[in-house]
Amino acid sequence: MECELIDREGTFSGHLTTTTKAPTCRNYGVVAIIGCQSSGKSTLLNALFQTNFPVLDSKRDGRQRTTLGIWATTRKVEQLLNGESLWEQDGSRELVLFDVEGTDSRERQEPTKTFDLCTTLFCLTVADVVLVNLWFRDVGRYQASSAELFACVFSTTLKWKEIEGLDFMRKKHLKTRLLIVIRDFEEEEASEEQVKLFISHDFRNIWESMEKPKALQDTALEDIFVLSFHFFPNFKYRNSEFLSSVSKLRERMLQEDDNCSSFISPSLWKKEIPLQYLEMFLKETWELIKQRQGLNKELNTLSYFDLNTHKKCSFYLEQAWNEYKLMFVNFQEAVEKSYASPIEEFSDRAKYLYSETLTCYDRLAESFRNTYSYQLQRKLLSLKLTNELLEIRKFQLWAYRDQILDAFEIEFAPMIGAVGDFKKKSEKLVKRKLKDFQKCLEKCRVPGISKEEEQNDWRDLERKLREQVEDRSREAALYFPMGLSGNTNFSRRSTPWWKELLIKAVILYVQYLQSKSSKKTQQKRMQHQERILPKGPTF
Repeated sequence: MECELIDREGTFSGHLTTTTKAPTCRNYGVVAIIGCQSSGKSTLLNALFQTNFPVLDSKRDGRQRTTLGIWATTRKVEQLLNGESLWEQDGSRELVLFDVEGTDSRERQEPTKTFDLCTTLFCLTVADVVLVNLWFRDVGRYQASSAELFACVFSTTLKWKEIEGLDFMRKKHLKTRLLIVIRDFEEEEASEEQVKLFISHDFRNIWESMEKPKALQDTALEDIFVLSFHFFPNFKYRNSEFLSSVSKLRERMLQEDDNCSSFISPSLWKKEIPLQYLEMFLKETWELIKQRQGLNKELNTLSYFDLNTHKKCSFYLEQAWNEYKLMFVNFQEAVEKSYASPIEEFSDRAKYLYSETLTCYDRLAESFRNTYSYQLQRKLLSLKLTNELLEIRKFQLWAYRDQILDAFEIEFAPMIGAVGDFKKKSEKLVKRKLKDFQKCLEKCRVPGISKEEEQNDWRDLERKLREQVEDRSREAALYFPMGLSGNTNFSRRSTPWWKELLIKAVILYVQYLQSKSSKKTQQKRMQHQERILPKGPTF
């Protein structure tokens, strides 16, 4: 659902909704669009990503602003590519979309373009791809092509690179893609290559003309941004070609491949901050930008977000984490080695590492305890610790689950689906094993884990156990459609006792072979999981 993230006055509204049910989704990309007012930005987003952002009706409303502030929504990538609903698929990718108020509007009487600068900086900071919407007829114009805006943005970006801890959304070595979208392109007037060279030359000239800090004197535009281009024909008069071009761009942006042809590379999809906590960091970034650019005049006397405090608290966070990082690595190695006999004090050790790391941060940042930056960075550290412990918990949980499944198979093997009390006995066995597993979940509980995640683990085991019971019942119905004795009434036994005993023996032997095969499959799956999972911290 589309929601207002930042209102026209610059107040962060929030309420970003997500389509994922995963408690810690970190597989997502962020895309924003910027450009002049009434240039069709919302129309393009709606066509590309099946969104419902409001669009301009020029006949009814005239040429005026439609989008005020920044609006946001999320979409499932696989659903956009395949047209199918994949709500329950694990690891499915999410796309966060920002529709930004147009620049250079007559409604905003701000000579310094402060709001435009803040929204553009915000997008360049948090987005993986920023679409720059540009009309073909405006190429070469200083204001209409947003050259003036980017001159301010590039100048400010160079200063911001000196601030530690700003780049929340991705690792520092990853670059933001500027996707220049050329609208109403006419091949008769210029070739695509000519337009690319012209705009690239303009951007580089703007960058080189900026006054750079000493530490960034040799920084080139390509060190921070990646320029890409896409050309669209006229939406109204060449609509079929426009829609075809939209489909090509959508696939190029979202389709995963091993080469570098995709706008969003595989590394950009993997985020350190779960999608469920994204809104908190968007708010932090926006407040920091407003304070830095002076958009909040009332904050000049009493600073709500002091840059120096933010920098120091970010440093203390990294210092506290680095001090205990090795202990987390050793803890994971110990859990992996104890797979056959899980560590009994797992939960206590997890709580100890969690609390000691936070205590270390509290000690280092004691002088900033009453500031907003202190609280926010503490939440970030808490989130890091929980995510790391959840990764370690996976090994402990798999060990407990395999123990439960092995014990279940041993007790379940003698049960024959055709016997009258099979349903009652099997249900009793399932409930007993689920009760045992609940105790195991308590033993491997870590700080910050949600009840929903534990419930998902419990339901997953329940589903596996009940599938085995149902399979056994179906086999019995297939082998003995008239019951084990061969008749449907309760008359005197019509088959010899030794024949019934022989049938039971055959069934037990078949079930033994199936159990043995299941164990081999389980061992192979465990070995595969150990190969694909990282052995150390994930951040």
